Amino acid sequence: MSPRFQRVQPNQALVGVHLESREETVFESAYLWVENMTAWMQQPNLIRPFEYPSTDIYAAQLAKTEPQSITVDGWTYVVEMVRRDFRHSQTRGGEALEGGVEAVIHVTAPEPAGLQAFNSVTLEFMDFLTLASGEASGLYKAEYVLAERETWTDPRVDPPVENERSTYVENYGRRVFSARPDEKAPDLHYYRFTARDLSFVEAYPAWLRIRRQASDACNVYFGLDYSPPGFTETRLFSVATVVESLHASLFGDAGAPHDSTTVQELRNKVKAALADEDADLRDLALRGLKPGPTYAERARYLASRPASEALALLIPDISTWAKRLTRARNGLAHEAGKGITEDAFELEWDSRAVVALALMAELGLGDGVQLKAAQDSLARPR
Repeated sequence: MSPRFQRVQPNQALVGVHLESREETVFESAYLWVENMTAWMQQPNLIRPFEYPSTDIYAAQLAKTEPQSITVDGWTYVVEMVRRDFRHSQTRGGEALEGGVEAVIHVTAPEPAGLQAFNSVTLEFMDFLTLASGEASGLYKAEYVLAERETWTDPRVDPPVENERSTYVENYGRRVFSARPDEKAPDLHYYRFTARDLSFVEAYPAWLRIRRQASDACNVYFGLDYSPPGFTETRLFSVATVVESLHASLFGDAGAPHDSTTVQELRNKVKAALADEDADLRDLALRGLKPGPTYAERARYLASRPASEALALLIPDISTWAKRLTRARNGLAHEAGKGITEDAFELEWDSRAVVALALMAELGLGDGVQLKAAQDSLARPR
């Protein structure tokens, strides 16, 4: 018996426009609200002066700060701290005066762009704030501005004057990670870094370079925060692939003991020496003579990038860690789990922390910032 109905659920719902596809280039900009951005910016918007020991008057101020703006590849990114003026409310039990501030990210494309392009921009911000705060940071509100202006005429003006206004499109939809903007933010002490360590104007262009150069590695790495697999082995294998992919994307063949020319010359010598042998035998002899670094060499090189003092809190010996990760990765990929030890959880934790420190080092964060991050949030409890 065939089904009597079919339920179709949208991935994203836009209120204010109908699109045939996500690639339809109709948007000029977007306003994004992402968790933990307000705390990360560390702007002096909330001011509460104290006049100890006088408690006759409690006072607070919402100060204005200037927006911060950068342009990368023609795209403009502006972060503005938007204030909500004090509002008075009265209940049966008392009265309250409440105000606040939140960071709003305004992204403008160099030319009209599609929804998919702005989705990618959003993910880049989410990953950046997840790295900085140490917690999955999700998008909790988005508004898009159509490139085509709406025209209207004010009937109260004689003669009539035609005006233009922007059309704002709201975005709703189910996401892999559900943001919780009303919950308590992470304690600032546990942030790996904030704008006080490296300003938005300095940090974000560097982040976009890293994120776009190593997009596959970042997708897998931050996916472990947004939707973590339930089995330790799955998480361990994921972070093991991140180590290899991140190194290859950012550093190429760095860390190999011999350059590709030397390796090729050696391969030619082996081929010449075994010219009279069976082809399968020659292939067996050449199997280990490949240009480029091995997995373990990639892991060691990646771990050499962060500050040594910070890294020592995570993995006291780089070579031992690289061997363990190589054995676990090969065991999961090729030998049905052989090589996985009882400390798989610790190895996965340490390896994710190494990747975080490596990304921070590439961002240009100093040794002291890396050391604090290792001490306060990255090091495994022992």
